[in-house]
Amino acid sequence: MPNTRKRGRGSNKAGHKKETSTNKYNVEDLLEKANDCIEQFQFELACKFCQRALELESQNLHALNTYACILLELGDAEKAYDQFQQLIKLSPDNGHEKYMYLGQMCSGTDAANYFNKGIEILKAELQQSTSAASSPNQSNLSQEISRAFCSLAEIYLTDCCFEENAAQHCENYCRNAIEYNAENADAYQLLASCLLSQDQIDNAREYMQKSISLWLPACRDLDNNFEEAEEDVLIPSYDSRITSAKLLIELEQYEVANEILDRLLQEDDEVIQVWYLLGWLCYLQKDFVPARQHLEMAKKLSEKLHYDDSKVNEHIEELLSEIPNNELMEDDKENEDDDHTMETEDSPSNNSA
Repeated sequence: MPNTRKRGRGSNKAGHKKETSTNKYNVEDLLEKANDCIEQFQFELACKFCQRALELESQNLHALNTYACILLELGDAEKAYDQFQQLIKLSPDNGHEKYMYLGQMCSGTDAANYFNKGIEILKAELQQSTSAASSPNQSNLSQEISRAFCSLAEIYLTDCCFEENAAQHCENYCRNAIEYNAENADAYQLLASCLLSQDQIDNAREYMQKSISLWLPACRDLDNNFEEAEEDVLIPSYDSRITSAKLLIELEQYEVANEILDRLLQEDDEVIQVWYLLGWLCYLQKDFVPARQHLEMAKKLSEKLHYDDSKVNEHIEELLSEIPNNELMEDDKENEDDDHTMETEDSPSNNSA
């Protein structure tokens, strides 16, 4: 009997220690650890910390939002969607982030509705910030609103392009984006694309040039190691610059398009779109030798990477079929040189001599 009581006391102590060890962190501590893991790209471990935090407080908004974002990183979009919906139920009129994420996850009018709600909340936050004596957050809020309007414009350029007044909606959203951030290069580029779709070529060129002027000169300055190069200039994403080059080609701004594509190639030489656009650009300028080389590289990469954009692949094949092969082109060049030599020898000035 004494031994039994002793083991009982020992068991209780062990149980007490175990309970203390599992509960020694509160929600804030667990979320801090989750954020540390996120910074180190340890998303699975971060997920476990968030789950533990939600076990303690199932309706903690910060924990739900962090958990949803981690789930997106882990590729579980369906579960992340559920968490964002839960956030909307708990706090529909505060916190714009959930609406921005849902806008990106959805398409068509559903996406547009989420973005519009997010913008509504952002505008309210900006209004409160503006009424404060001093707030460094105003610029960030304006930039977020501008980006959200760009997202809306993209929807009416793509998913909702056949809806009534889609072009006008797109143009309005672009101009709203510029109103909130006049340095947003993507906003000018989207407006150029919108105007191009309406065959307003001159206006499209004007806004495209404005977009490029906001970041390309800074790239050139950095190349030349200029001390006065602006460090705070936001260079558009790689994909956005591919779109820039494509629009410039469509607007017959070949020189700048070529410069942008060359820069993209220096950053990554295994992007099919870049080789394809370089080939198309050379083809349009009747520079057929490099055109064939670039297009063949695009085709090779497409086969290697199993690229599934049928329109691009078909255009590559179409362009290649219209370009004579290198051997024929070299023969033509040699024949032209021979003809030129014969004409020179038979010229009146040579005969008189």
